[in-house]
Amino acid sequence: MEKSGFNVRAFISFLILFAFLVMSITGIVLYLSPPGRDANWINWEMAGLLRTQWAAIHTVFSWLFIISGAIHLLVYNLKPVLNYLRDTATRSFKMTAELAGATALTLVMAAGVYFFIPPFSSIVELGTKTADSWVKKSEKPPVAHAELMPVNELAVLVKVDPAKAVASLEAAGIKGFDGNTLLGKIAKENKKTPREIYLLMIKGQSADEGQKGSMGLGEKTFTYVCKEEGLDAAEALKRLKAKGIKAVPSQTMKAIYLENGINPHEILKIMKEN
Repeated sequence: MEKSGFNVRAFISFLILFAFLVMSITGIVLYLSPPGRDANWINWEMAGLLRTQWAAIHTVFSWLFIISGAIHLLVYNLKPVLNYLRDTATRSFKMTAELAGATALTLVMAAGVYFFIPPFSSIVELGTKTADSWVKKSEKPPVAHAELMPVNELAVLVKVDPAKAVASLEAAGIKGFDGNTLLGKIAKENKKTPREIYLLMIKGQSADEGQKGSMGLGEKTFTYVCKEEGLDAAEALKRLKAKGIKAVPSQTMKAIYLENGINPHEILKIMKEN
């Protein structure tokens, strides 16, 4: 492969380098960006790219990193790696100090994240707080991912007359839609944010924007919710356990819901019980 003058090994190495750099940038942006339910609602951007675009770039370059990394390891570096695992005298495999250290550090970090203990929990909480700071409470969607709902369905959910909602949008000059059209699609075709379409939809009616729905409770971790609500995490866990609800501090409320089949708001009520 090297005789043609094109150094494939160097090519793969550069791919890994560039994929790593792109993943680092997109990873930091996604770590600090508002959650999708809020970002999509206001068409949040950074450097001219929507959050969905940042996520798409991160996904594609992650696959590039995985594939090129696998080639780099299996084709060009498998023998050197195996040599690291061999005793230089007997050539037999053994647990080297380097392997033991790397394994121990990996396990410690995984355990720290799972049990949500500092400094790992602090890193997660910093990202959550930063993400939540981008969007004011009054700017949040009435329900998570409301942009994926048809006008009629969202209107019923926020207790607004669907016919009046459609009429309000038509009166505001919104075109190319009916009651079954997704809010996000209407926003895109009329060059507005889903939130702007929603405000036009409920104009003059009784919906209380941003105060209904989950407000992202499902995306918050158990520990974060306890701090936000002023609850003792250990006591809250005991209350859940007494009701037969399985949970660990690092889980999101949505993950606890998926495991136990109980709505996040019902779980929060149990956490608050005396």
